[in-house]
Amino acid sequence: MATVGERTVPVGGARQRTILALLLLSPGRIVPVDTLVDVVWNGRPPATARTQVAIVIAALRKALKAEGVADETIVTSHPGYLLRTDGHELDAVTFTDLVSAAETAVREQRLHEAARAYADALGLWRGPALAGVSGQLVEDEAARWEEIRLNTYEAQTDVRLGLGEHRLLLPELAATVREHPLRERARRHLMLAQYRSGRRAEAMEAFRETRRLFIDELGMEPGPELQELHDAILRDDPALTPAPA
Repeated sequence: MATVGERTVPVGGARQRTILALLLLSPGRIVPVDTLVDVVWNGRPPATARTQVAIVIAALRKALKAEGVADETIVTSHPGYLLRTDGHELDAVTFTDLVSAAETAVREQRLHEAARAYADALGLWRGPALAGVSGQLVEDEAARWEEIRLNTYEAQTDVRLGLGEHRLLLPELAATVREHPLRERARRHLMLAQYRSGRRAEAMEAFRETRRLFIDELGMEPGPELQELHDAILRDDPALTPAPA
């Protein structure tokens, strides 16, 4: 499936999804037919591969046209095809712009605006990036976007903690740590939220659990930021108290 505006557009099977994903990953840039063939057939294409790509492109154009998208959105341009974005908003581009706006707001200490921009950016996600699409290149790109999403969520959490939302954040931070147990920044956020919510003992236990896990799984101690937070909690450092929002 693809999304045009608020409408979900069926784009066909795995090959159609993969080719559309490759075009979307390079908006406004030519994607060579050889690249499409290599990814779709994992380096082992049949003799008819180039013809099959042309058939897929025609099917994609038909599916998009049925939803009011102009014929020239997918353009044939030697040595391949490109996706024109004139007049269309791609979620990936909008996401990047919102994150950039949020980062600017953080630098200028406009935390409420930053929180809204981060929330709008994360709200564009509709599940894992490039879900249901195969091929090593696409899977690598999906992993990269998932890391970007997690980094953005963690940046948003920094802002929300700065706004005093530590109690609201506790359930989702606990869930994040369960899902991504080796993400040190998420564990730091959880400890800080616990401490600021009056759960000092839980924050200390969270550090001990983190230390055991990191030693067992990674053969190393937690990093300096987590160690420093642990030490600050031990001495009830006043700097841990959030500034008035």
